[in-house]
Amino acid sequence: MTRGYLGVMIQPVEQDVADALGLKDRSGALVADVTKDSPAAQAGIQPGDVITEYAGKPVSEPHALTGMVAQTKPGDTVPIAVLRDGRVIPLNVHVLELQPTRQAEAQPQNPGEGKLGLALAPVTPELRKEFGLDPDAQGAVVVDVAPNSPAARVGLQPGDVITRVGPAPVTGPADVAKAVEEARKAKKDHVLVQRRREDGALFVPLPVGS
Repeated sequence: MTRGYLGVMIQPVEQDVADALGLKDRSGALVADVTKDSPAAQAGIQPGDVITEYAGKPVSEPHALTGMVAQTKPGDTVPIAVLRDGRVIPLNVHVLELQPTRQAEAQPQNPGEGKLGLALAPVTPELRKEFGLDPDAQGAVVVDVAPNSPAARVGLQPGDVITRVGPAPVTGPADVAKAVEEARKAKKDHVLVQRRREDGALFVPLPVGS
């Protein structure tokens, strides 16, 4: 039996995530990562997008999208809709066949809850070596997380690389600090950050406090 392949890692739109993105509800599937050269990448899907429609049908949650993609005939071009920066963007994705060597659409992952509390550093050759980071890793490296701290409760750990804050790429710790400060000024409770490690990427809602 052939199965459709999109090439995204997805996660649920938890309430904290919805708040961070300014969404009215929790429907849809949040794109945590996009596989390079995949149908999703070629269609223009980006990390941080929320897929809300697939082939004209609403996407209620990640499992629903996984099932829709799996049932799509490889080779078909399917219209989808994503939410990005508060706007609905229509896209068309050319679905391919899921190969045995490929992993299926990622199972939804729960990013948990928590608040700010971590130490960040720029990506340096020394930190690449210490944490075994990819040679092309870019962003802000988590170098310390206090035990039982809010940052620990959201699942952040030393060696994680924060690569995005919302849709914006992170070039270093200053980008994260700026986003947190802007969120506080806007009286937001959370800022959405993308953390990357060996098992892939995931967006987590990081509470910014007052």
